[in-house]
Amino acid sequence: TGGHSIFTYDAGSTSWQALTANSTVKPLDGIWIYSTASTSVSLTYKNDHLATPPTKAMYAGWNSIGFSDVNPAAAKDTLQSVQSQWTQLIGYNGASQYYETSIIKGGSGSHSDTNPMNPFKGYWLFMNAPGTLAAISA
Repeated sequence: TGGHSIFTYDAGSTSWQALTANSTVKPLDGIWIYSTASTSVSLTYKNDHLATPPTKAMYAGWNSIGFSDVNPAAAKDTLQSVQSQWTQLIGYNGASQYYETSIIKGGSGSHSDTNPMNPFKGYWLFMNAPGTLAAISA
């Protein structure tokens, strides 16, 4: 990290939170990591198919989220638990340092909500009302 902190965004308090060595990283959290070099991070997944998938409170406005599966899935399917509250989703390409084309609920073409969300990627999700986002896998 080149001496930089690792952050997550708390939409409830509209503030950035620095993570520490003791912080728990949750499956639906979007995490910002400054990197000076390419590296691999080992992840451990639960193998309990009966476990209740994790959830995350969403607030009106922009929320930082992570994708909760190891296979891509359409945005409209991934965001089914907040179907009536979400309006727009924007991914960030860390390798190329740019925001991707927005996905709009009910959109078409390059903005279609059938466009995929991808594993290991953070997103900004705009909500028109509070809701609870549920992971699509345990």
